[in-house]
Amino acid sequence: MGYLNLFYFYYQRFKVKKENEYYSKAENILGELKKFNDHYPDDKTIRYYMNYAQAMILKYGNITKRAKSLMLFEELLKIWPKNYGIIEEYLELLFEDFLISEDKETLDKRFSYEKS
Repeated sequence: MGYLNLFYFYYQRFKVKKENEYYSKAENILGELKKFNDHYPDDKTIRYYMNYAQAMILKYGNITKRAKSLMLFEELLKIWPKNYGIIEEYLELLFEDFLISEDKETLDKRFSYEKS
């Protein structure tokens, strides 16, 4: 739990300040969580915390990583359906993806009008 709190601290700092230093520190803590998961593969709590941290990190990646993040969030919501942190991060990711898709759709419509 301490590693998750430390991860969350760096992750929140990254979200606010958008500095790569905090992102890399959060990734390092995620690496520690993965090591704990490797040492205790039967402990579901460690695995869930690691998946939660991994989903948050992947949220800021490319399309493939964002898709993996969505799957992890959906998996976590089945386990913890009333965890507001998971719900908030999941909805934020869905909203960002919606904005991206709407932007592309708008651009596609604009270019189709210019061609005609």
